[in-house]
Amino acid sequence: MPPIKLKGHAITSDPNKEWRDELDIQLQTYHLLNGIQEIVDDIVDGVKTPPKPPPDLTDPKVCQQVFERQNKDMNLYYNPMVMEWWWNLSRNLEDKLKGIIDNVEWDLKVTSIGVRIKELTNAEDKKNFQRRYDEYVELSKVRPFHRSPYFDEMSEFLRVLAKEIPK
Repeated sequence: MPPIKLKGHAITSDPNKEWRDELDIQLQTYHLLNGIQEIVDDIVDGVKTPPKPPPDLTDPKVCQQVFERQNKDMNLYYNPMVMEWWWNLSRNLEDKLKGIIDNVEWDLKVTSIGVRIKELTNAEDKKNFQRRYDEYVELSKVRPFHRSPYFDEMSEFLRVLAKEIPK
């Protein structure tokens, strides 16, 4: 059926003309803003940010922060020499577990090494690794002297004392 054309003449003025014109402008603005928002959302959703790189554990300060944060519940402290022993223990453990279970990169949480030791099948190896683990835990519980709350006071006291020694 063909469209029907209607024509007419108003005999009174339209009291809603301003309201309809305002509504028309609001609808146009709304649709325009929605269209722009969809385009922006599509662009933003398509942007992929690179993942944050892992911390550089070769830097002693970074290694200290990560180690102490990971082992806060055990009150362990970073010590460069003991940390090297922890790394060696982790590498030795992974060598022993090769072929038995998947290798996992150590996250500096000492309890994860403890869990891995329990996965050893050889009783003698398990005993030796557990002994080293227990020893390193005890050594890591020792607060470094320079981080003692009394270190600054004692340093100043010794400086003053040393100045009073006659030459």
